[in-house]
Amino acid sequence: MKQQLRVYRNHTPACIHGHRTPLYDADTSVPDCSCPLNVVGYLNHVVNPDGTLKRIRHKSLDTKDWHTARQTAEQWLQWEDFSEPLPDADLVNRQDVTIDQAVSFFFRYCAETHTRGQASRAKYEVLLNQRLKPWFQGKRKLFIRAFDDAVLVKMFFMSWVNLQPARGKQSTMEVKKPLALNTKRAELERYRTFLEFCRGNGWLQFNYAKTIKVGKARVAQKIAFTMDEYSNIVKTADAWTDRYYKTNRRAGRLRAFTLALRYLGQRLSDTAMLGPDNLIKDGGNWFVVLTQIKTGNGVKIPVPVELVERLNALPILGATKEPFVLHRANYSIDYGTQFWFWTADIPEGANAEKINQVVESLAKNWSDDITALLAKTEKAYSKFKHHATPHTFRHFFAITMLRAGVPIEQVSKWLGHSSPLVTARHYSNANSDWHDNSHRVYMDALKALEPASTGKVLKMPKAG
Repeated sequence: MKQQLRVYRNHTPACIHGHRTPLYDADTSVPDCSCPLNVVGYLNHVVNPDGTLKRIRHKSLDTKDWHTARQTAEQWLQWEDFSEPLPDADLVNRQDVTIDQAVSFFFRYCAETHTRGQASRAKYEVLLNQRLKPWFQGKRKLFIRAFDDAVLVKMFFMSWVNLQPARGKQSTMEVKKPLALNTKRAELERYRTFLEFCRGNGWLQFNYAKTIKVGKARVAQKIAFTMDEYSNIVKTADAWTDRYYKTNRRAGRLRAFTLALRYLGQRLSDTAMLGPDNLIKDGGNWFVVLTQIKTGNGVKIPVPVELVERLNALPILGATKEPFVLHRANYSIDYGTQFWFWTADIPEGANAEKINQVVESLAKNWSDDITALLAKTEKAYSKFKHHATPHTFRHFFAITMLRAGVPIEQVSKWLGHSSPLVTARHYSNANSDWHDNSHRVYMDALKALEPASTGKVLKMPKAG
């Protein structure tokens, strides 16, 4: 007999719709109610003494939500040799720990030890919940011991594709787009970390992910808007209207946010957290001082009066009664109480995890708004010479500063890079100061070595 499970609504005498017969998940035409959901059917591993499959009758799913119930039933169909998931107390049993339990325990451990920040957790969510669990379910592998198979570990690594191939683009792209090499390397590092966590708990004998090697990717030189393209973006922001073609206060805030991206060169997450406390006057000059969320590096950037006036003219969009601290994996960031670009409120008494979620949502919301601004600019004027995203403003800041002759060491500090070498790796094509200096050093050296030939065109001797 083929194994199968059907989810159904087990109606009670107090059913608000007066149902008396079971409501199965296929009966979509029947109005729903809140009576408990059960499951009925057969499982291959539950066998009667005579060898036939044992029927499961009226097994409660402990939920009233159809979607959750169906997911549970699908999970039950993949169990191998037991009919109930193991409780956390049985995680000490290396042979019977499931992949779901290992992933859940990994996230709880990281939360308790503060070894993963919100952004890092989101990336592990992609690896473990969106890649690893579905792939191994498709292979009908339930237990964590499956990772002691070196070939299977490598097969999973080879299966990685871009989960959002059309992100930020209007045209549809191929469904299976390979991961960029740098992204794949970072994902592999997270894969190794998770398997090492499992090995350290005694669930695995080996961490075969450590045997996987990825070649180095060439760092592509960053590109940015042209000055004409940036001018068109500003014009579009100035003319921004709502769906009723009326200019509202959101247009002014969008314009100010665009200027902040251009003149500060910071990431969206840091720009979205700006407030009056970040703006200081030192020696008669204005500066923006902040600590970067991604790196924890402190930066102090001089800003033009135009940006200062724009920011100070904005009404306060978000406020808290007390200054709060944003906790990351290895550092904390102190903030004030007033903010210009908040799109969500932090509830009173919210814990650190909730604050992290709100901060993460700010960057996502502003990313959507700036993406819409770029799309509207292209529609009103012409396509950008190169594909543009909200992060292109950071490249625009760096490239224009370097081309204006600002020393790369200074630009590196403004960007918050750990070293000028990082800046040079991405923007050496725009570093006019470096190229000018290199030409001067080269010619000075040549003059010292061959003073008679410097500045003259050397003629090759004639053949024969």
